[in-house]
Amino acid sequence: SVNYYNNVLHYIDSLVGEILDDLKSKCDLDNTCVIITGDCGYDFNDLNKNYWGHFSNFSRFQTQVPCVVANVGGLKGDMNCRTSHYDIAPSIMNDLFEIDASIHDYGLGKPLSDTGEASDILVSNGCHMGLITDEYIVNLYKNGESQFYDHSMNPHEFGSIDEKSFRAALFNMKRFYAPN
Repeated sequence: SVNYYNNVLHYIDSLVGEILDDLKSKCDLDNTCVIITGDCGYDFNDLNKNYWGHFSNFSRFQTQVPCVVANVGGLKGDMNCRTSHYDIAPSIMNDLFEIDASIHDYGLGKPLSDTGEASDILVSNGCHMGLITDEYIVNLYKNGESQFYDHSMNPHEFGSIDEKSFRAALFNMKRFYAPN
């Protein structure tokens, strides 16, 4: 399984190289916004909890993905803070296109250049949702039940969800769904 994964990564790296070479031949790469990322990580039982693959939990091994951003605003170097794919649109709109509209009008997240306090992140795997905070990860099931974990995926009794954070995350997601 690990060997297969490494072979796939090697192949993907070669394709990214081809794309970048093609861009270099057609435009000034120094003035071209390039964003390369993935949709989910892959767990090889990294926490010794028998989690394999993806979509089985919301640990960092399954939610932390590479995100390479070139020529967007003043971003330089590595970022060592929690970010989300939600942060890409505000980065492009605010830092690259200098849009005057409020981020709340068109997206979630915050510009990647905003290295302030990390926000809670609402995640989903198609079966259930989760909320990742500084203190815990909570799985939220369709039947209304929830399960708390620490960041090593140990079940934990944190008491209750920070209702204000959870409601804010759900409200933000709801803004982009049209009523039936």
